[in-house]
Amino acid sequence: MAGGQHAQTVVCSLCLTSSFKLVKAERVEEGSSTDYYACSHGHSFGVDWDAPPEVPGWPPPERARHMLALLKRRLANERRGERP
Repeated sequence: MAGGQHAQTVVCSLCLTSSFKLVKAERVEEGSSTDYYACSHGHSFGVDWDAPPEVPGWPPPERARHMLALLKRRLANERRGERP
């Protein structure tokens, strides 16, 4: 039981890093130390859990959503040639 109960759903790390989107990924396989996930965009990935998370992986906390919005805004401004 790698991630346990709070690791049933997590943020897709590939959607987050490639398109800055928060997309839910469902656990498709639970291992002894690694869980494997898939999202609706066709990504699949593994997460090595040192210890089960203490809070659910989905939905992401408000602070994470806020930080992502700030990052997206900053990147958009940089693409337009604006300085932060």
